[in-house]
Amino acid sequence: MVFGYLKNLLSEQFACDEDDIELTSLLDDLNLTDSDRAEIAFILSEHYGVEISDSQVEEFSTVEDIVACVEDQL
Repeated sequence: MVFGYLKNLLSEQFACDEDDIELTSLLDDLNLTDSDRAEIAFILSEHYGVEISDSQVEEFSTVEDIVACVEDQL
């Protein structure tokens, strides 16, 4: 499940409070920088064997945006 993996990633490697991570959570509210978002995209690309372009990363505003991007390619 992409959301579960992403939630764990955000809490473990990006110091996000697990209780704050929902599908509707705004990435800005989770204090994720542009470089954090790029790193998350890279990690997910490697883990799931998908491609996430820089333009897709720029469009991410919620956790659900990231999950949908990965799930659409699985």
